[in-house]
Amino acid sequence: MSVHVNTVSRELETMIRENMPLVGHLVREMLFKVPAHVHRDDLASAGYAALVTAAKAFDATRGIPFGRFAAVRVRGALLDELRSMDWASRSVRARARRAEVARQELTAQLGRTPTPTELAQLLGVGVGGRAARGGDGPGAPGRWGEGVAGGRAPGKVPPGGR
Repeated sequence: MSVHVNTVSRELETMIRENMPLVGHLVREMLFKVPAHVHRDDLASAGYAALVTAAKAFDATRGIPFGRFAAVRVRGALLDELRSMDWASRSVRARARRAEVARQELTAQLGRTPTPTELAQLLGVGVGGRAARGGDGPGAPGRWGEGVAGGRAPGKVPPGGR
């Protein structure tokens, strides 16, 4: 049985170690934008893995500083990690955002909260359409699991395994 040991050069290791604070900074920055149930350690693990991958893929001859190159890769990995934790697809979230924008526009136009019928007409959906309800109904797209029983979709393990 052969064991594959993944080694890195001293130069690569130094580059990774010197940029570890970058991951911490980007994780802290991201934590301000996400709900409290998202764990720092989950994001940090994804960020450090991305930092190592970025160091291995870095090409100094391209003229881009490693810190800038790594920041883009780490940010992308953090977003990927957040998406993997999310029970709603990107299209569901997009529909929810469109419904919220429409609700705000109608509220401004009418000077009151629009009725579900008015909102449905603006969105071009039936009154019972999920987009018209926004995050009001069970299972409807809210923010990170809001609007569903227990804060999560049925049968899904919440982020962090709690």
